[in-house]
Amino acid sequence: MENQKQSQYEEEIDLRDYINVLLKRKKEILAIFFVVVILTAVISLIMPKTFETKSLLKVGQIQGKNIESIGQTTATVLSLANLEKIGRKLGIDTISLSGRIKLNENTGFLAIIAKGSTPEETVQLANAVSEMIIERHEKIIAQAQTALEQEIQQIQNQINDNETAIELSQETIKDLKEESQIMQKKVEDLLEEKGSVSEGRGLIVQTYIEAWQSSKNEVRNEKAKLESLKAKSQNLITNLREKELQKTYSNQLTQIEIPAVPPETRIAPNRTQNVMIAGILGLFIGTFFAFASEYFRKVKL
Repeated sequence: MENQKQSQYEEEIDLRDYINVLLKRKKEILAIFFVVVILTAVISLIMPKTFETKSLLKVGQIQGKNIESIGQTTATVLSLANLEKIGRKLGIDTISLSGRIKLNENTGFLAIIAKGSTPEETVQLANAVSEMIIERHEKIIAQAQTALEQEIQQIQNQINDNETAIELSQETIKDLKEESQIMQKKVEDLLEEKGSVSEGRGLIVQTYIEAWQSSKNEVRNEKAKLESLKAKSQNLITNLREKELQKTYSNQLTQIEIPAVPPETRIAPNRTQNVMIAGILGLFIGTFFAFASEYFRKVKL
């Protein structure tokens, strides 16, 4: 029981010692507190202001699909060459631009977040990025349309060439049939002729029969070729219709859905927050200094 009371008494003495140290060193603590707070306030006043604005783009589409992915757009905008273009246009340092532009995608929309030292500069930066993206997407759509038209023309040329080949094949079949009929008639005439059958006459008949058979084979082969050409023509026509249908799709251009507006308040520096944090830090430093000073004073004694 006595040991418990003694321990409680010692704890009360220690607590009083702490309080006495704080009261004794209160001037130093308050001095450090005010110095830290004032320095922080001055630095916050000197620090350049940072403003932020946002514009929203409706991403265009080609044949029902987005013109390009957010990754491709971001890589293009943040490339050194394009950052230099924006920097020259707005008179902004190129090195700092990459950290002042951010792109976020949200279900077909592209948010452009821009930061600047003034509200006007922030809006100019957001507009410059928006214009660059819109111009790039317009070029992509134009190139896609040109490529599709060229592909349609190529298919049309193939159809024309194939139709010519079909007509030529049909003429060839006609000629071969006529030749086959002539050979058939010649064989029939030779077989119907009266008289002795000599070896020479037999060879002549055999020659005409072989020529007739060869002509029939050529007709058969040419007909197979003609069927192949017709099948190819049908496939080309189907392909052409699909491409022409793609051409009728309404390609949507990228456009500004919500334009950037000058921000009314800055996002940095947050002076109130900085001063509050500095006050807490100042009290902590002042308290630490008080106990450290008291400790070293006792050590010297």
